[in-house]
Amino acid sequence: MMRTLPAVKILLLALIVEMSVTEFLSVQDLSDRRRRERFALPHACKPSITAARAVRGRVHVVVTCLDPEADEIRGDLLRKEH
Repeated sequence: MMRTLPAVKILLLALIVEMSVTEFLSVQDLSDRRRRERFALPHACKPSITAARAVRGRVHVVVTCLDPEADEIRGDLLRKEH
């Protein structure tokens, strides 16, 4: 019996940048529109940011961009069944 996995949105972009903790906190407070401007992201992008600690008071920031209008892909279509 084939198990159906949940649908996922298509990831359009993943960007990793390094910045100070202070700068990250200010970016975190920005609206989606301002984040798109800050990182030169496409208009349809709904940006999400997370951070991982780096060295000397800096952080590695991961910016992911999902298109809320993108078609969904069912997980069972991503794997090959024999």
